[in-house]
Amino acid sequence: MDQFRTLAVSLAVASLLMLQTACVGKPDLTSPPTTVPGQAPTSTSHMTLGQLQQRLLTYAGSLKQPFDVSQDAFASMLGVKLVPIEPGTTGGEAKSQPLADGYQFYASFASHSTPSSFPLHEVLMFLPGGKSLTRENSPPCIWSAELASKQLEAMGYERGGERPFRQGWMRQHWRPIGDSKQGFSANLLIYHSGPEEAPESCVYGVRYWGGDA
Repeated sequence: MDQFRTLAVSLAVASLLMLQTACVGKPDLTSPPTTVPGQAPTSTSHMTLGQLQQRLLTYAGSLKQPFDVSQDAFASMLGVKLVPIEPGTTGGEAKSQPLADGYQFYASFASHSTPSSFPLHEVLMFLPGGKSLTRENSPPCIWSAELASKQLEAMGYERGGERPFRQGWMRQHWRPIGDSKQGFSANLLIYHSGPEEAPESCVYGVRYWGGDA
């Protein structure tokens, strides 16, 4: 009888140990997956320069009323998350966003706005490795300024003059809204490509702004 009881107890203990081992080894499918900081997936790495440029033009076309300008709409258009430039401030930026073929872009959205002016926001494009197109000796032309201007003009943006800006130039484009007392600007940031005797104007960024005319 004692031998039978000892065997029964041994079998019960063995069964309990096997059950515990099975529970430990089985993954919890209801728990969220573990993520590694700094390795969040990006939605821009497969976007080409041409696709980004088309998004910038489409966004310019969408600006018809003051409430069309928002940080969320701008970030959603680009497929990025803007983080505050300084902790506790509004507005934000997205640095070194990857594009196809190694190209990169930078985006920023200023927090300041008044009834007479809309927030300043811009997108800048860079060569592989984050190199500035305005500082290269022989940069490729990634976007024809003449083509970009014609596309903006087709949306109702009036072409203005050019002035020196940073290491290149800024070409103004303005579209009035409402009673024409206010409007939006989609200014092209320009650099020169090709031989000095016949340089081509090319776009490396778009700077959006607006407010009173």
